Amino acid sequence: MVRLSRGFHRLALFLAAIPLIVGALWSIIWSLDEANSVSSRHQQVLCAHGRVAALIGSHEVKPDRWPPPSGPKLTIEGLGMIPVGEDFLRLSQDERTKKVDDILASVKAEMTGPWDQWVPSEKLSPLALGCGEKYDADISYGEALLPPDFNWFTTFASGLIPSISITLALSAAVYALVRAIGWVIGGFAA
Repeated sequence: MVRLSRGFHRLALFLAAIPLIVGALWSIIWSLDEANSVSSRHQQVLCAHGRVAALIGSHEVKPDRWPPPSGPKLTIEGLGMIPVGEDFLRLSQDERTKKVDDILASVKAEMTGPWDQWVPSEKLSPLALGCGEKYDADISYGEALLPPDFNWFTTFASGLIPSISITLALSAAVYALVRAIGWVIGGFAA
């Protein structure tokens, strides 16, 4: 009986190790690919940031467009300090991007010069800016002017943790199943 139990214990460990190793390797490869993809996108946004800031900096906007800001303000090169309201600091990155897009939409009519060639659409093409490939997703003006923070390790870990958790659960289930089968067969043998 003890010998049979040890045999099923060893078999359970061996069979549980297979999905653990395969799942861990797959999780690491998938998380690396995901983190590198997000990093590439972030590099495109930073490139667009530099190009758009240079375009805006080469234009004149009416100096009396906004009153002198008293609360929180956003400084955009070429546009100056723009009041954004008290709630701007509490907004998420996506909401901040949307607010900057709205501000730029209200300014478009006053701008002239090379900036006009980029303004007709609400999004920037990374390919047209020289920042990406043919099939890359477009970048909004707000995202280009306020590039989001990026941490490669955080992105990698956020993809790795759920997939490793699933891998561990699957391996534990295989181990428990083989041990249960060993317990049932051991009960009949006794």
